[in-house]
Parts: sequence; structure tokens; C-alpha cells
Amino acid sequence: MKGRRRSNSAPFLFSDDPATGAKVTDRVWEIGDSVKVVEDWEARAVTEIRQLRMRRSLRESVGSLIWPDGVHLETFSESRAAEVHALLELAYAGGGGAVDAFEEWWSSLSTDSEYSPDLCFPAYASEGAIVAIAQCWTSAFIKDLAVHPGWRRRGIGRALLLHVFHVFQERGALAVDLKVQTENPSGAVQFYKSLGMFQISD
Repeated sequence: MKGRRRSNSAPFLFSDDPATGAKVTDRVWEIGDSVKVVEDWEARAVTEIRQLRMRRSLRESVGSLIWPDGVHLETFSESRAAEVHALLELAYAGGGGAVDAFEEWWSSLSTDSEYSPDLCFPAYASEGAIVAIAQCWTSAFIKDLAVHPGWRRRGIGRALLLHVFHVFQERGALAVDLKVQTENPSGAVQFYKSLGMFQISD
């Protein structure tokens, strides 16, 4: 004997197991289920396609560091975390990355075992506005590298990345890694390659 019971998600069929007589539940496959599976698969596929891991060896010289006029590096202060977050939101608004709401972002970042305030490098304009940020993990991994849209194409990202290379070289790291979206609208992949980075597999 078979009966049908409905739920909020999809119906189930109940039948008697011929061997034990117990009720066996078989989920009925619906069109909506197929759509969700396809959407989940496509989401995973897109994520895998877009993410590219790149590396810069630190065994050799990483190049001279020159900061553009009117821009300088400052020591990171956790009291200014909100402005770093605001910059990330602005920099990623056009694509190339994403950032959670401030409370979630800061809680996740500041409590991570690889977090160190000494590896957060904010760059500021002479008038005091933050224009770029590089935030790295202690494992020699660049988590975020972002430049204010209005300050791009001035050599700030290059100077910031070279600074990161020098810092980790001094710390004894053999290489620095990062991940980038292959479809990053800023042309980040070619930019990283121009500074000696190359693709690796995870």
C-alpha cells in the first residue's frame, strides 16, 4: 500500500519494504529539484573557473620600490578598520572581489589565526584619505589588494604589491601567493604577471 504526504519542500512516497515490512521513504524528484541542482552545479563551476591562484617567488630580487607622488604608507590601526572596509566595498563594487558587512568582515578577519595587524598595509593620499590597502595572512598569502577606483593607473597597486613582497622576503618567506578572478575587470591577472607572478595549482 502506498500513500502520499506533502511537505514544504517536496512530496515523499511511503511504501512497505518487502523484506522487513517497515515503511520506506522515497523522495519524489521534482522539476524544481533539477533546476536547483543545475544552479548549484553552475555556481560551483563559475567559482572554480573564476578563481586563479598565483605566486611570486621571493628567492630573487623583487625590484625597486618607489611610491607615487602624494601617496604614502601608514601603520595600520584597528581603530581605522571601518575605513579599510569602506575602501574594499568601493573597490569591489565593479567586480573582482566581494566583502561582507563590516561587523561580519571584521569579526572574521580579526579573529583568524593568520591575522596580524602588522600585515595590513594601508596607503593614504597626502590629504589623509585612504586610497589603497593590502591585507595579508601570516602564511604569506595576500587576502586583499584593492585600490580606490579614482586612484588607479598611478602605480599605487604596483608599489603596494612590491612592498608586500619585500616584507615577506624579510620575514624569510620563499614565495607569496594570492587568488584572483580570471574575469577581474581591472586586468589584475596581467598586472600580477607583470610583477613576476605566475599561475599555480592549489
